[in-house]
Amino acid sequence: MPYVIRTGLDGQDTRYHSRTAVATLEEARETIAPTILAASPNHVWHLAESGGTIGPLPDGTVIEVRQASWFELRRMTGRAPGESLGADARETRTNVLAAFNGAQL
Repeated sequence: MPYVIRTGLDGQDTRYHSRTAVATLEEARETIAPTILAASPNHVWHLAESGGTIGPLPDGTVIEVRQASWFELRRMTGRAPGESLGADARETRTNVLAAFNGAQL
């Protein structure tokens, strides 16, 4: 199951400034680890299979990780239904991730 990772700064209404989609929970953990360690080297954190929120970290960073379906990621690419995601016109998971990660917030 894929995961969507959003990173932002803590506040009354957290504003997320980046988002990334990854294919697995392990990839999600690997993706967020550098941000957590850079902000707080001794921060102890755990990410459950369902995802969750980490933070705010000392620098105000908040990381949200949540499960998403492949269909939901496809829908969130911003492309029209039926519009191709890849040069070979196949809707592979790699193409869905690339389209989602290339789309603007």
